[in-house]
Amino acid sequence: MSVNRAFFIISIIISICYLPFYGFSDMTEEDVEELFFIPSPTGYENLMSEKIIQKFPDYESVSNDLLGSVYFSRDGNSPHISIICGMDELGYIVGGIDSQGTITLDRVVQSPYPSFDSFFPGHSMEVWTEKGPVKGVLAVPSLHIFPRRERENFAEYFTLEKMRLDVGASGREQVLEKGIQNCAPVTPEKKIGYLQDGKMAGYFIGQKACAALLVKIAEKVLAEEDLGKVTIGWLAQTRMVSRGSSPRACAGGVRAGKYLDSFENIVIGVFPTDGLRNEDIHIGKGPVLIGKWEGASKLKKLISETAESRNIKIQTAGKYETLLLNAFSGGKKDSAGLFIPAKFAFSPSEVIDFKDVKALEKLVVSVLSERRKR
Repeated sequence: MSVNRAFFIISIIISICYLPFYGFSDMTEEDVEELFFIPSPTGYENLMSEKIIQKFPDYESVSNDLLGSVYFSRDGNSPHISIICGMDELGYIVGGIDSQGTITLDRVVQSPYPSFDSFFPGHSMEVWTEKGPVKGVLAVPSLHIFPRRERENFAEYFTLEKMRLDVGASGREQVLEKGIQNCAPVTPEKKIGYLQDGKMAGYFIGQKACAALLVKIAEKVLAEEDLGKVTIGWLAQTRMVSRGSSPRACAGGVRAGKYLDSFENIVIGVFPTDGLRNEDIHIGKGPVLIGKWEGASKLKKLISETAESRNIKIQTAGKYETLLLNAFSGGKKDSAGLFIPAKFAFSPSEVIDFKDVKALEKLVVSVLSERRKR
């Protein structure tokens, strides 16, 4: 064997060893599926947090804060950076149980838009109890029995107050026997639609993909010898506004800001592509980079340069606010958002392109690699 050929083979072996960290994403659709089917409505994220904690045998590296957020930490030589996402989805709670055995619903946090509730009548729902999930169907009374004024106003007709959840019970006692109590969390039944060209559809599938992506990144940080001092956080209550925060920020983000001591923060989230302001952002074209609103951002520059050097396609957006991003946008901390673009965001038909998820994983791990060279 010639020297050149031996050198070539050794180079390939070294490259293969480092590919999982810097060369490609090894995320699979199964990684997303594993977390997608776990309910995590705001205030009831415990099932999701328990699943995430089980992913890491080294429990000393995992901690919780008072709201139920989960943090994975790894010490290193470079300055501290945090990578965070929300883990809660929009859901409902049992508001009441009438004598006929039907259930009224209420919500913990505000819906994202006025017609949000109209998506769910006629669809399967799940009530989460200590005995397990109880299936039901959400319905509204027949349109014909309402006054004419209400029949002519679609938005007014499909309100949460008029909806009833039927779990197949004939009376209140039968509902209670199923383990259903007031304030039990309720979510739409979990289903994933697999579309052409690697696209996936489902209720809050983008948020669940973000959580799965951070699990994968944490596993790589744990396996690598040193990617610097890194904290990865899955935050609870990212859809509940923290009172007194300016700009408006979520309770989970404000709490995390006090819990973390990192100067640099990468916020992972979902970017809606629908609407006139977002018409230049498309799914399948790469993650969406959102920088600090005012002033220069070294972190944003590092992300942009890393994406260019690693040939990772990204999209950029101007000023874009979310309750979670707002929690890290003020003060002297350097923060940037990396979002998965989604069509029909925050609806039962939310669509993401799995290529964007894989690109985002590769980009974040590559950024961690580049940071330690600074």
